[in-house]
Amino acid sequence: ELLDKLAQVEAKGVDIIDQGAAKEYDLEPPAGTVALTVEEETKKADGEKEKKTRIVKFEIGKHAGDQKKLYVKVEGWPRINAVGDDLLKLVERPALAYRGRSVFDLAGKQIEQLEVQRGEEKYALKQTDGKWQLTAPIAADADTEKARRLADDLKDLNVIEYVTDTPKDEDLDKLYGLAKPALSVTLQPGGDAKPLTLQVGKQREGKPEFFARLAGVPRVFVIGKAVRDQLDQPSLALRPTQLWQLSPGDIAAIKIKKGEEPEYTLQRELAAWKLTGPFDAAVRKEEAEGIVAPLSRLKAEKYAAHSVKDLKDTGLDKPQLTVTLREAAPEDAKDKAKERVLLLGNKTAQQEPPAYYAKLADSDAVFLLPEMLFDTVNRGALDLLDRQLLSLDLKALEQLRGVGPQGTVVLDRKDGVWQATAGELKFVPDRRKADSIAGVWALLRADKFAAYGPKVEWAKYGLDKPAFTVTVKLKPADPKDKPVEHTLALGGPVEGKAQERYAKLDDRPGVFVLDRAYVEDLNWTHLDLVDRTLLELDGKAVTALRPATAGRSSSRKHIPPTARRSTSCCSRWAGCGRHASLPTPPRMSKCSAWTTRPRSSRSVRGTARARRTWSSRSARWPTRDRRPPGTASRWSRAATRWVCCPARWSGCWWPS
Repeated sequence: ELLDKLAQVEAKGVDIIDQGAAKEYDLEPPAGTVALTVEEETKKADGEKEKKTRIVKFEIGKHAGDQKKLYVKVEGWPRINAVGDDLLKLVERPALAYRGRSVFDLAGKQIEQLEVQRGEEKYALKQTDGKWQLTAPIAADADTEKARRLADDLKDLNVIEYVTDTPKDEDLDKLYGLAKPALSVTLQPGGDAKPLTLQVGKQREGKPEFFARLAGVPRVFVIGKAVRDQLDQPSLALRPTQLWQLSPGDIAAIKIKKGEEPEYTLQRELAAWKLTGPFDAAVRKEEAEGIVAPLSRLKAEKYAAHSVKDLKDTGLDKPQLTVTLREAAPEDAKDKAKERVLLLGNKTAQQEPPAYYAKLADSDAVFLLPEMLFDTVNRGALDLLDRQLLSLDLKALEQLRGVGPQGTVVLDRKDGVWQATAGELKFVPDRRKADSIAGVWALLRADKFAAYGPKVEWAKYGLDKPAFTVTVKLKPADPKDKPVEHTLALGGPVEGKAQERYAKLDDRPGVFVLDRAYVEDLNWTHLDLVDRTLLELDGKAVTALRPATAGRSSSRKHIPPTARRSTSCCSRWAGCGRHASLPTPPRMSKCSAWTTRPRSSRSVRGTARARRTWSSRSARWPTRDRRPPGTASRWSRAATRWVCCPARWSGCWWPS
């Protein structure tokens, strides 16, 4: 950089001073000098080449900072030149700045071994055939990519700045932290090269840099933080977190043992999966591959220990889960298919995000696996059964037969019309209720399975003598075929969840749980089918209602009895075509327009357009001119039964 600058030094015009006084420009004597030794090649008369050496000495004079000029002259020549002052910065550099920047001069050799001393911990790495291995504190495979990156960064490590060639003893300890360095690395290059040791000390104040030096060399320099951080990591960080990486198609079977529960196996059969163990059953492909996929590319979050003497703290002495992967053997393979065994123990106490201790059966190392993986694998055999029990075409449904303590009820459907039969009683059922009961069979899904297999104790679940059974009959696609029937039996209630029931379907060897919604639509009697609609009127056609009471009669505008709850207004009351424009009645304590004090003669304030006086017997408008159009002069005393909205009041007299 300095040579390039000197080669480009030039002055033009007014910057050339031919008759200047050297003293005036601090050039007699000069403030500094730069001597260049130049070797030149010339030709003699006979054509032979001749090399000559000459010295060019630059004398540095006055620095005109305001003009950004530096006065320079060549020794033996009176001309003074004013050049750019950026040359001065290069000239004023200390000798240390011109030293080589490379910390290790390996001359193209590769690093074969690394030994890191990190406080009390010491570990070593060795490269063999391009693969790195830990040789201390334990012999194990290392993460080749991490180890190679560390070796390459050390090989190309450069000095940021040289500090001193002769540090004082007290500075080595207090200032640089190099008297007893807490971090050091020893490199062993290939061939007969001697090992080189780099010692790393304290951080430079206010900068992301650290003091360092080579062992046996007093010179102190500064290196970057990135390399130092790579060295300042435990040996566990250099172990490979990718435990194995297989294709999901390479896994032929997975064995899972959950605590003390019986072991079960997921076995691949062509494109399908089968469950064997405590019972045999088919498993949905999606369920099986949801377990296979994360296990085929098992990756640890980090390592916890190279080895643990007492596994009780990690729960690996009695693992919660034992997972065995068996790879698919090639057709021409003579050896048995390879198996990999994974043990999962307790949940970590203070790990964020949560993780579980784990280890391989053939290794002492303990590592951490994410909670998501544990939850994926932590499933019993019953959890893998298909919970979708039945899906029927309701258009083909022609009969439902329910048998319970109150007898047998049959629902027949013909041409879309339902007919109910209970003993000798025949009637047209409530269509909505009948459709709701039939709709259950469109997609019958279990909440979970409680038991499965040929050894199920039906009495344990109240299914030896079911409390209620429902049989559905479907019209066959071919009239020559017999109708298809399915029978669902409801047993006893689930412990702790009285509204859920154990159930079984047809002759399937499984006990499953149905939730409350299914139970309500499946457990019915003939009374549940009776149409509860007593009267249907056209609300628009009703103009008045005249109830007869003891000793008097009255006429009130009437709101149709078909009024139902709604969210269309604050009263949640529908069925009235004008309710949105009416003043809110008394007792609507949560209404945004009203506040009331019931059963006392108080003023009830609403919007600014009206004020009413409330009494325990009646409510009147103070003057007729303030009464909203179309409202009655008084309300029934029954209005005092209102709590929040008219939907909770059966005897509605609120004027429409």
